[in-house]
Amino acid sequence: MPKCFMTGMEIQLEDAFILDRREAHQALRDLRGKLKALEHLVAELGQYERVEMPDQRNGKTFTRLDSRLVCQDIAQALSAIWPEKKLFVSWPEWKARREAFFRALRKPEKGDESEHDPPREVAHHEPDA
Repeated sequence: MPKCFMTGMEIQLEDAFILDRREAHQALRDLRGKLKALEHLVAELGQYERVEMPDQRNGKTFTRLDSRLVCQDIAQALSAIWPEKKLFVSWPEWKARREAFFRALRKPEKGDESEHDPPREVAHHEPDA
């Protein structure tokens, strides 16, 4: 009676499965292609750009680092690289996530200690003389 390679349990031949090597190798080739496309996407759009912007207070221009932006059509087309993940988010959604992230950093949860909290008193034990 045949045995399962992974568990060693005896199994009926009719209940056995075999890896379809051709399909597995094709899946590996597809995955490598998806990986290359995703790496290229991160290399192109994961960079920061120096953007000149006018200061709203005094009108002078200043330079800041900003993420690269794409339009909705391009985002949808490039999302086909890895449809299982939401690779692109809209500007309002990204901004809301970012604000929530920074708000959470500034406001520690109850019970959490922050480096800005005053130190707790520690019982001091005098050594026996």
